[in-house]
Amino acid sequence: MFMNMTIIQQLFLVFLALFLLRLALCILAKLKLMPLLVYALCTNLVFPDWTVDHPLLYRGIFAALAVITILRWVGPKLAEHLEERRLMEQISAQAHAAREMGYQNGQFHFVVEDGNAVLKFDE
Repeated sequence: MFMNMTIIQQLFLVFLALFLLRLALCILAKLKLMPLLVYALCTNLVFPDWTVDHPLLYRGIFAALAVITILRWVGPKLAEHLEERRLMEQISAQAHAAREMGYQNGQFHFVVEDGNAVLKFDE
């Protein structure tokens, strides 16, 4: 295949392959899948006998790494959701307390200071 190509075409294919490899590795790193790739490559290329002798352990470690990866994806979203929920409950409780004190909805507003909702009364 490479025999009928000019040196420029061959160099282009080499650089294209290197670029695509770098792009694939960057995507894997961005998706936090690099530990799975490193584990799979190391066990299959460096320790193939161990992989064949211990398939259950190999798959168990791979599954544990997959679960850790999923938790790394879901964790920040879950923390953000819980923080938003905490703020909404705090606002609701303060609004309820303001209504019990006799204020109407248009007579107070909320300001977020240091991650907490603070009730401010309009004069």
